Order: sequence, then structure tokens, then C-alpha cells
Amino acid sequence: MRTTGAADPFGTGPFQALLHALHLRSGEEAAIGRRAVIAVLVAWVPLVVLAQLQGLAMGTGHVTVLMDFAAYARFLVAVPLLVLAEGQTRTWLQRVLGHFTDTRLIPVSEDASFTSLLESTRRLLSSPIALLVIVALAFALTLASGAAWKAQGAQLWTVLERDGQQVVSYAGWWRLLVSQPLFLSLLLTWFWRLFLWARCVRRIARMDVRIIASHPDHAGGLGFLGQSLRGFPILAFAFGSAVAGTLANLVIHEGHSPTTLTPVIIATIVFILLISVGPLLAFIRPLREAQDDAELSYGALATSVGHHFEERWLPQANDAPLDALGVPDFSATTDLFSVVANVTDMRPIPIEIKDFLPLLVATFLPFLPIILRQVSFADLLTVAKRMLM
Repeated sequence: MRTTGAADPFGTGPFQALLHALHLRSGEEAAIGRRAVIAVLVAWVPLVVLAQLQGLAMGTGHVTVLMDFAAYARFLVAVPLLVLAEGQTRTWLQRVLGHFTDTRLIPVSEDASFTSLLESTRRLLSSPIALLVIVALAFALTLASGAAWKAQGAQLWTVLERDGQQVVSYAGWWRLLVSQPLFLSLLLTWFWRLFLWARCVRRIARMDVRIIASHPDHAGGLGFLGQSLRGFPILAFAFGSAVAGTLANLVIHEGHSPTTLTPVIIATIVFILLISVGPLLAFIRPLREAQDDAELSYGALATSVGHHFEERWLPQANDAPLDALGVPDFSATTDLFSVVANVTDMRPIPIEIKDFLPLLVATFLPFLPIILRQVSFADLLTVAKRMLM
């Protein structure tokens, strides 16, 4: 059996050098927890402290930090979750990639290509150039949002009205220079990681992968690929939370109806499914080709065996012995036809509903309070009563 130690290209990241310098090595479980705590201490706590210095932390309305649901969602929820998601994703993607070599689905002739792919993925993920691009984009997008701050004026805690002029608050400067760039850097890092995962899967699908059309998982022996989706629920919850926080502001502070925001919720769920399930669609073509070839081969075998079976037993159908079902002919034919049925029932996509159901739940949960806001407690009691009757 070949080693799978190299099958861990996602145990790193663009900020690897910085994390090592801070003794927060990328990929270590304890270090990931510490980084999540530090991220909250950097992104959220100073915002509240600085806002309080100018009376913008507590109060009513959208003007205060503690009433800004988007700030909660991004800097208190999404930021640490985007850090924690790294450990979950790494574990499951490593299992999936290692299984290709452990079970020899990747033939020996493709070993060099497979190893090269893993090494290039790891190198690209930790590339200094990727780090510079991510940080530059994060700051550029944050600074671009300054125009929106000015348009909203003193309605937000990021801007103060002084002598008829708009001045960025202390908390606003921290959001502009630290919190928002940190949030966007983590988000962009995940987009880069997901792109490299899609690249990795696409190139593996182009290799001479050994697909067993008669495999009982009905996915050519590639049903294990669905386990990769178990690496994304925390990430899905973080994405959903970031969007839900903005929608909560629209509903609670600006009076929008939750029903008018339904398309945004649906679009978010579809987006999460696309970035997580989408890469696995690269196997549709090789699975379909393997099934087409196997249907002909196994079909010919089943036809031949079926002919011999019928020629031997149908003429004596009325006089068959009582123990006929115990004759090897019957069990062997049944077993063969079961194998052929696996071929005909083969799926062109190596995932099942149970694989991405946790993703749907994780993405939808942050939106649940917004949806329930439209439903009164009396309506919930009525529904519960009718369910029990």
C-alpha cells in the first residue's frame, strides 16, 4: 500500500509564514482554536471598546455597534468560524485524497502525476503571491465601501456628525483598517482554497481513475467523494451568518419584509451548494463513460448466462425438483444479475442527498430567526396543535 502522508495539501494556507512566526501553525487543532479566539479579540472586542469611548456601543437603533447585526455576524460569528472551518475541511479532504491511493483507485502509472498535483496544490495555497493578492483585495474592497459609509452618513456607528461634517469614528477606523480587512482576507482565502480544491478534483477526474461500474455504492466506487462535503458545514454556517446579519439589519432597522428577502436566502444556499458540490461534477463524464462500457460488457455476460440458464431449466419447468432453488445455477445467476443491476443503477454524480443535507441545514440555520420573525407565536401554537390532532 502506498503512503498517504503527502495527501494533505490543504493543511496550510497563505498566512502560513505569519502563523509559524506567532507559534500558531496552520492545521494544528489546538492552534486553530487559539487563532479563532485571537481573531475575535482583534476583530470584535476593539470595536465595542472604541465605540463605547464615543457613546456608539450601546443604545437603540442602527447607530450603535451592539445593535448592528451585520457587525455581530461578520466579526463575532463568521470570523472565528472561518478560522475553525480550516480544521474540519482539512480532515475530510485529506481522508478523501488519501483514499484514492490507499485503495489504488489511482494506478501506479499515475502516481507521479497525482503526487505532483498534491504538491502544486499545497505550494499554490501557501504562495506569498497569493497572500499579497488576498490582502490587497481585502483592503481595496474595504476602502471601496467608504463611499457607502458617506452615503449613509451618521445613521451608522462608523461615522459621526460634527459641525455639519461627517467624521469617521474611532470604531469606524478600526473597522476600516482591521476588522473588515481581516474578515475579507479570511473570506478570500477560502475562495482561493475552494478554487484549488476544484482544480485538484478536476485534474484527478482526468486521470486514469479505476472506476468499478458494478460497485455496490452505485457510484463506480467513488461514493466516498461525498464525504468531502462533511468538511464544509462550519464554512457554510459562516457564509450564511454573514449574509443573514445584513438581512437582519434590513428587516429590523429598515422595515423590509422577510418574504421579500427570500431570493437572497435561496441564492445563498445555491451558492454554497455550487462551491462545495460543484467540483465533484467533474466526475460525471468518466462515470458516464464507465457505465456505458460496463452496460455493454455486463449486459453481454448476463445475456449469455441467462440463455444457458433458460435452456437448462425452462424445458423442465413443470418437473423441476423441489430442491431446485438450492442448485448453484439459481444462486449464481441471481448473484450475477444483482451485479448487473448495480451497473444499470449507477449514478453519474458520486454524491447522495444525505451527503449535502448537513450543508443545507448549516446554511439555512442563520436565516431561521429572520424567517420566524414573520411568524407569530400564536401561529406556531396553532401549527403544533394541528400536528397533534
